Amino acid sequence: MAIEEQQTITLASTEVSDAYQVELTVRDSLSGTVATVSLSWSQTQDLVDELLKTNADAVSAFWEDRAQQSGVVHAFDQGVPRCPECVAGKCRNCDGTAWDGAVDKLTQCGCAHGPVAA
Repeated sequence: MAIEEQQTITLASTEVSDAYQVELTVRDSLSGTVATVSLSWSQTQDLVDELLKTNADAVSAFWEDRAQQSGVVHAFDQGVPRCPECVAGKCRNCDGTAWDGAVDKLTQCGCAHGPVAA
């Protein structure tokens, strides 16, 4: 016999303080330690930008590592144009076209996945 329970733990939350700053509360899932930081609007935007960049780097690294393991060559490894969806790691949304800034025209996306049929 087994008794199981699933719990949801909030790792991060935000709210607006009385001083109109963004308060970011983060919880360490292992130790349970909770810390709150007040951020100005510009600091909040900087954090959002950094998170988006880091997330894009993580997605890119994942696909790069996956390609090395599977032998698939991706467009970003070859310096060929890719559509915004592929750049964001959402190759399943690729429509097969990309903008080639070098020649300033629409061209075929260099993603190894290509458009995915519905």
